[in-house]
Amino acid sequence: MDRINSTDREKQVELLGKDPFGKNHFDRGDNTSQKCLSSFDEVQDVRLDDSVAKISVKEGEIKSKDNKLLGILYMIATGLSFSLSAITCKLAYERNEHLNGLDYVLCRSIILPICSIFQVVSTKVNVFDVKKEYRMLLALRCIIGGIGMPCLFIALKHIPLSLSILIVNINPLLVAIAAFFILKEKLTKLNVIGAFGAFIGVYLLTLHKSGGDQDNPYYLLGIFLVFINCCCQTSINILLRVLNKELHYTMSPFWFSITTVIISISLLLCYPSVFNFEYYTYLDISLFLLSGVFNYGVQVGKSLAFKYADASLVSPLQYFNVLYLFISDVFIFNCSFTVTDGFGGMIILVSLLLPIFQTIHQKYSKS
Repeated sequence: MDRINSTDREKQVELLGKDPFGKNHFDRGDNTSQKCLSSFDEVQDVRLDDSVAKISVKEGEIKSKDNKLLGILYMIATGLSFSLSAITCKLAYERNEHLNGLDYVLCRSIILPICSIFQVVSTKVNVFDVKKEYRMLLALRCIIGGIGMPCLFIALKHIPLSLSILIVNINPLLVAIAAFFILKEKLTKLNVIGAFGAFIGVYLLTLHKSGGDQDNPYYLLGIFLVFINCCCQTSINILLRVLNKELHYTMSPFWFSITTVIISISLLLCYPSVFNFEYYTYLDISLFLLSGVFNYGVQVGKSLAFKYADASLVSPLQYFNVLYLFISDVFIFNCSFTVTDGFGGMIILVSLLLPIFQTIHQKYSKS
């Protein structure tokens, strides 16, 4: 809807100010004219806001009301995609001890751009049209992501999934706190209780899952790398919330995929010996590529989740990852199951469902 030009606007307001006999009430010397102009602007703004909201939804640039339930669903789906990515990567490590995290990074850098380009073409988004004020933030997000994710997948070779996930899942708590203080987002008591309750459940799940070879000289290195990933993920989640309020949701995944290509090419040129090409099998490569596809789902899912809902609300939902990975530990990687595990899983589930039910109640009670 185009804004009415100033001349037409003045004519219409002038007509509003005259009675049927042509007397101009704006000549009374009071502020009636200004009030009428303001009211006229407000009516136009409401109409324009509605029009912008419709256009924004169509283009994927949600700038009006947040859809919290949709953000919740995207984050739950993101957790499943992340878990599948970690599981397929771990399966490759289990069957081939010569593989390392950099081998995974290389394979992922092949599949991510393919997925990203396909989506960009299908959505017809100009990913090069990034607003100037967001370019530095987008670059920072890509660099941090390029550092953090390889750290996690390198660590998975040396420490159990459960331990790595316990450390990584400190980040939802940090994101919720950072969103409250930095982004000034609302943080309800139920959100806080849910986040801390879920983390306690995570601790119970990992309490008897030491696993791995603690005499392994790289065991402590694995823990350190996971802590780096935790810090990186916290920063990324905050940046995604800031970026995706304005940018199309495909922007971040696309430029992140380009960053992974640059990192992989740099490693190939400078340190080719860190890759174990001679030990690759078709199955190993297939598992890594499949893990990369799931990882792309994580990139897109997070972008959409943080576009539609507050980081303080959806970030703790990443604890669903723990439930998914716990199931994989028991049924795929033959980890033990105890009563404590069941109790921890129930605490996580209840802690996460309470804020979701609260959001559903708030949405439908208003309507």
